[in-house]
Amino acid sequence: MPGVGDILSAGTKVTLDNAGLLLGLWAACGLPPQILAFVVGLNTGITDGPSVKAAFEAGNWGALGMLGAVACVGLVFGLVGYAATLALAARSLRGQESAVGGLLSQALGRLIAVVVASVLTGMAVGFGFVLLFLPGLYLMVRLSLAVGATVVEDAGPLDAISRSWNLTSGRFGETLTFLAALILAAFGAFLAVIAAGLVLRLVASVAGAPGRLFAGLAINALQFLISAWAAACVTKYLLELAARQAKTA
Repeated sequence: MPGVGDILSAGTKVTLDNAGLLLGLWAACGLPPQILAFVVGLNTGITDGPSVKAAFEAGNWGALGMLGAVACVGLVFGLVGYAATLALAARSLRGQESAVGGLLSQALGRLIAVVVASVLTGMAVGFGFVLLFLPGLYLMVRLSLAVGATVVEDAGPLDAISRSWNLTSGRFGETLTFLAALILAAFGAFLAVIAAGLVLRLVASVAGAPGRLFAGLAINALQFLISAWAAACVTKYLLELAARQAKTA
C-alpha cells in the first residue's frame, strides 16, 4: 500500500497530466455559473457582502431570489464538475483515455447518485457531530469514500455508502491520516489562492468591472484545480483499498 505522500503525489500527477482536460471541464462547469453570477450582480447591484446586507434590510427579495437561483445553479454545476473530475481521475489511474464530452456525460449519468450519497453522508456525519465530536469524526472517516464510489465504481447511493464502510473497515487510523494530510495540503493550497486572489482583486479594482470578472474567473479556476486534485487523491486511495481487498478476498 503506498504511503500518504505517494497517494498525494499520484493525485498531483493526475492533475498535471490532465491539466488541459481539467481546464475544459472548468470551462463547462465552473465558467457558466461565474459569468451568470457576474451578470446578475451587475443587474441587481448586489456584488459583495455589504450590498447583500443592504438588500436584506431593504427587503429586495426579488434580487435576493435571483442570487439564490444563481447559487443553486452553481451548486448543480459544481456537483457535475466534481463528478467529472472523479471520473477523469479514475480513468487516468486505470490508463484509459478521456474526453471532456465523455466525462460530462458520465458525470450527468451519476449526478443523482452523487447528490443522494452526499446528502445521506452529510446528514449522518452532521448528526454525529451534533451528538458528540468523536462519533461525527468516526462517521466522517468511515463514509469518506462514499461519494467517490458512486462515480469510480458506478455504485448506487446506498451501495456506495456500504462500499465506503466496507473498504475502511479496520483502517480507521490509516484513513484518518490520509484525510488529515489531504485536508492540510488542500487548506495550504486554498490559502495560497486567497493570497493570490487578494493581489488579483487589488489589481482588478483599477480595471473596473472587466478586471473584477477576470480576477473572479482566475480564482475560481484555481479552486477548481485544487478540488480536482483532491478528487484524484480520494480516487487513488479508493482504488488502492479496493485492490488490496481484492487480493485478500
